[in-house]
Amino acid sequence: MNKRNFYLALFIAFISATILAQGNAPADIVAEVGDQSVTIKDIESYQPEMYYRFKEFNSMSNEGNSRGGLMDDDKERILNEVIDNKLIIKEAKASDLNNDPEFQAMVSNFEENLLINFYQEKVIKASIQPSEDEIRAEYDMEGRFRQPAMAKVIKIWSENEEKAKEDVLELKNIKEDDIENTRFQIEDMHLYKNRNEENGEMNDGTNSSDENLDPYMQMMLVLNDAEVGDIVGPIKQHGDNYITAKVIEKTPEGKTAFEKVKEDIKRELIQRKFNEVYEQKKKELRKKAIVTIYYENLDKVFE
Repeated sequence: MNKRNFYLALFIAFISATILAQGNAPADIVAEVGDQSVTIKDIESYQPEMYYRFKEFNSMSNEGNSRGGLMDDDKERILNEVIDNKLIIKEAKASDLNNDPEFQAMVSNFEENLLINFYQEKVIKASIQPSEDEIRAEYDMEGRFRQPAMAKVIKIWSENEEKAKEDVLELKNIKEDDIENTRFQIEDMHLYKNRNEENGEMNDGTNSSDENLDPYMQMMLVLNDAEVGDIVGPIKQHGDNYITAKVIEKTPEGKTAFEKVKEDIKRELIQRKFNEVYEQKKKELRKKAIVTIYYENLDKVFE
């Protein structure tokens, strides 16, 4: 076998091995870094700058860590960050930095603060259970949970008039579930009957064709009469840009349905009672504990 054929055979073998490996990937493992594995869970739970994120635990617990809808490029970016971090951590441990007293103190401090956050979430807040009547009473309060008329649209910005015409044709056929291109944006837009309604002023008779109106306001006004499936625009923006939108849903003015806001109300009531319950718990613990304070040393703090 001559050298050229040898390298060709080697290349084909490499490609075949790669395809075979990709077709027989271990369950839940996205990548292998030496003797370490990167799993699907590693990527889904990845949180950069975790040291500073324990303060956000409460909001994270409510909202979850879902990253649904990430583009492939974003997934690969996170994967590469996880891989790089595993290599850095391995290098740091090889230098015995994980046993550095300063690092250990920071870990202990972080762990204690995180544990307090977990206690607040899993014990204190879990003990507060608003009744259905309490939630309903909050919902029934006058003026609460009123929403203006809304239109849910698929929006696209075009860099010139010619491109805007092409985008109109693409918008006509596109559906919300089909959106993969980041050029398209889904947005809930308020519907105003006139340009001053947003500020609570009276209608001055200006209609949506008034060229002096901000282009965004023009779109909101036109959306009043648009039906689901209609294309609004293209509307010229500042410069040569155009904005076009397709209406995919319209919601009339009124009170938001109870089931849609029920969980939000429950969280609000829990948060409202949290401080009272938490302070009471701290008082109970203090009564049971034996605490000795040396004020002569307290005076030395921050000297």
